[in-house]
Amino acid sequence: MINNLTKNDSYTSLIQRKAQLEKEITTLKEKRKYLIDILKNKRWFLFDSPKEIVFDCKTGYLWENLESIDLIAFDSNTKEEILRDKNFANIDNWKISTKDEFLEIMSDKKYPATNMHHIITKEISLASNDFSLEQIYENLHYFLFCSTKFSFENFCDDFSLNCEAQKAEKILDIFISNNWIPIFNKDKLDDSYMEILKRLPILLNEHSQIEEKILEELKITNKEEFKIIKKFDFDYELKNYDLDKVERSIISYSDNVVTWLNNLINILILLKEDENKLLSFAFQVNQKVKKLVKNNINANKLIKERSLFLKNNLNFDVESTKSKFMGMKNQILNLKSKIENTVDLYDLAEFENIKYPSFLFIAEHSSKILNKKLESIDWFRQNIKITNYLLEIAGDWTRDFNIFIKLDKNNFIQKCKENSINEELAEDWFSDWMRERVMVGEKLLPMFQAILDDLISFDILIEVEKKLKEYRTELKVFYMNQRDNDEAVYDRVAYANELSKVIENFHKSMKELIFIPKSIEERIFITNLLLN
Repeated sequence: MINNLTKNDSYTSLIQRKAQLEKEITTLKEKRKYLIDILKNKRWFLFDSPKEIVFDCKTGYLWENLESIDLIAFDSNTKEEILRDKNFANIDNWKISTKDEFLEIMSDKKYPATNMHHIITKEISLASNDFSLEQIYENLHYFLFCSTKFSFENFCDDFSLNCEAQKAEKILDIFISNNWIPIFNKDKLDDSYMEILKRLPILLNEHSQIEEKILEELKITNKEEFKIIKKFDFDYELKNYDLDKVERSIISYSDNVVTWLNNLINILILLKEDENKLLSFAFQVNQKVKKLVKNNINANKLIKERSLFLKNNLNFDVESTKSKFMGMKNQILNLKSKIENTVDLYDLAEFENIKYPSFLFIAEHSSKILNKKLESIDWFRQNIKITNYLLEIAGDWTRDFNIFIKLDKNNFIQKCKENSINEELAEDWFSDWMRERVMVGEKLLPMFQAILDDLISFDILIEVEKKLKEYRTELKVFYMNQRDNDEAVYDRVAYANELSKVIENFHKSMKELIFIPKSIEERIFITNLLLN
C-alpha cells in the first residue's frame, strides 16, 4: 500500500507498483464493462442488501420487495402518517403507486414478486383467469409503494444510439454509490460486482497517491506544467548524473541506466494520462493506418507505398516508444539479475570484459527517440484536421482504384464488346486509362510529404486534391460514357486526339492553381507536381 511507502522508496519500486495497479484496475474495468452488458438486458433486480427493494432497470423506479416487508392495509385516515414514516433503504421519497404504475409492473410476467396474493383481496385469486389486472387493482386492500428517486424519465432525450449502454452504466453507478449488493444469480458476476464495489476504489486511491509521489520524485508538482513539455532537455537531465562514477563499475552503470530509462518511461506515462483524449484519438489514427496497410499488403506498388508512408509518418503511438525503452531496460535488468546471482569471483570478472554501450551513448540515443515522439505528438495536436484529411484521401483513392481495377475494367471491356470493338484494342485503351490513373495517383505522395514538411498550406492541399479528383472523374467519363457513342471509335488517331484534349484541360486547370498561393515555395511545388 502507498501508506507504507517512504521517501526512501526507490523510484523503480514506485513505477513497478503503479504498473501493477494499472493492470489490476484495467482488469476490474473490463469486469465492469461486462456487468454493464448484463444490465442492458435485464429489467428487475433483487438485492442481498437491502433486501426490502426491487429495482426496475427500465424506468429507474424502486419498488418494495413484497416478500421481504410487512404490507400495510388501506386506511385513508392514516395515509399521510404512513408516507411520513415510510423510510427504508435510505430512501425517503416513497409514494403510493398510481394505477398506471401498478399495471405497468403487473403486466411484466418477470416481475420478481411472485407471491402476489399478499397484495390482492381475499376474494380474488391470481389462479383465476377471470379477472383482468385492472379488476385486481380495483380490489387491492394493501398499499403498494414505489420511489422515483432514480427515475429515468427524460434520460437520453437526444435519442442517442448508445442510450441503453449509458442507462446501464448509470444503473451500476446507482448500485455502487448506494452500497447496494444486487443479486446476479451467478457466482462469478456477484464476485465481480463485489470487487468493483470494494476493491476498485481502494486501487484508484492508491494509484492517485503513487502518481503524486512519482511527480514529487520528478520534481513536477503541477501536472499542467507537464502538459507544455514539448522537448526533453537532455543536457539539463544529464547534470543529475556523475558520468565518471557511472562508468566506474558495471553495477553503478546498470543502476543509472535503469534510473534514466525509468525517467523517460514515466514521462510517456504522464503524457498519456495528461493528454488522454488526444492520444486516444491518436490511437484511433494508428489503428486506421494499420488497417490501411493490412488491407493493401497485396495491392499495387503505388498504393502500398502510400500506405507505408502514412504508417511511418503518422505514428503517434506512445506505447511503441515506451516498448523500446522497456526493451532496453529489460536487458539491463537481466544484466543486474545475472550479476546479483553470481558468486564466483572469476565469473564476476567476466562481466567487466563484456563490451557495453556507454551510459552517455544510451542516454543520448534514448533522449533523441523521446524527443522525436514528443515532436510528432505536438505536430499531431496542431494538425488533427490535416491528419484526418490525409487518411480520408488515402482511403478514398484506394477504394476508387480497387473499383477501377475490378468493376470499371469489366464494364469497360463489356461495353467495347457490345460495340464490336476487338479485344486487343479494348485492352490497349484500358492500359492508357490505367496509365493516366496511375500518373494521377502518383501525385498524392509528394502532396503528403509537402504538407508534413510545411511546404504547402492545408488550403492548397485541398485544392490540388480536388483538381486531381476532377481529372480522375473526367477520365472515367471519357472512357465509359463517350467512347461507345463516338463515330471515330475505331480510329486510333481520333481517339488519341480526344484523350489529349482531356489531358490538356487537366494541365490547364492545374496551371491556374499556380497563381493562387502567395508563397514562392507553394508555387514551385505546384509547378513541379505538374511537370512530374
